[in-house]
Amino acid sequence: MDDKANGYSFWIKSGFIIYILVCFSVFAYLKFPYSVFVPKIEHSLAKRIKKEVAIENIKPAFPFGFCIEGLKIDKELVCKEMIIRPRFLSLFIGRAGLTIHIATQEGSAKGFFEKPFLGIGKMKAKASMDNMDITILQKIFPQERGSFQGHITGKIVFRAPAQKPYKASGEAHLEFRQGTIPAFAKELPFIEIAFSSLKLDANMKEGLLNLEKLVFQGTNTSGNMNGTIKLKEKTSSSELNFNGEMKLPENIAQTLGGASNSSSGKTKFILEGKIKSPQFRVVAGIKQ
Repeated sequence: MDDKANGYSFWIKSGFIIYILVCFSVFAYLKFPYSVFVPKIEHSLAKRIKKEVAIENIKPAFPFGFCIEGLKIDKELVCKEMIIRPRFLSLFIGRAGLTIHIATQEGSAKGFFEKPFLGIGKMKAKASMDNMDITILQKIFPQERGSFQGHITGKIVFRAPAQKPYKASGEAHLEFRQGTIPAFAKELPFIEIAFSSLKLDANMKEGLLNLEKLVFQGTNTSGNMNGTIKLKEKTSSSELNFNGEMKLPENIAQTLGGASNSSSGKTKFILEGKIKSPQFRVVAGIKQ
């Protein structure tokens, strides 16, 4: 007796089975108790960044993703929501990838990251930010001098050999608003640079980062800088070669020893050395 004699064809029976499996999978995905992973994720992140980490909740983010809500570092909310989804199409070409969307207290960011399974090929990443709060950088990368504050808008594109990430290529076009960044060189008589706006354009090819333009404007300060960073296998040993000029308050300019006597003068400088020990040197003062 054939399938039709029983009232249902083979394809209809197969369709029922597939439908039941799909419904079961969706139900299990939506109802799975993701909160059981919270302690493990908190512990893993805390161990990595050496800070207290707390997560309010983890829930599914249909389709095929999950959402981390209320990420706090040292009891301060740094991320309202983070949605992570796998990039399934990347699997067909031997790559593992994730798509990430982050919502901070003000602004957001989204992007993706891909890496080859066997380490043969290139890593790829892309991110775009829209008025994103950069306070999270201060929590993850605490500084001895100064702090990261403000908001960032722009995009970053990155690609590099999986086994030699220091041979990276890419580009960055960023704009920061109303914030501060650390003054990394200890020779400077201030610990951070405050600005109302800071614009940055850079590109990278095979490990040589070319800072085409960095321009900032603040209440009592302004300046610009350009130059290069030669990346090394050990990031802290990467070589700096920058030059630029700054307009500073007269008392600070005199402390540096190279500014003009005019309150509108600019101080010309060179920033060189290695990332782990940058050297700041005043060249001359420029009268306007």
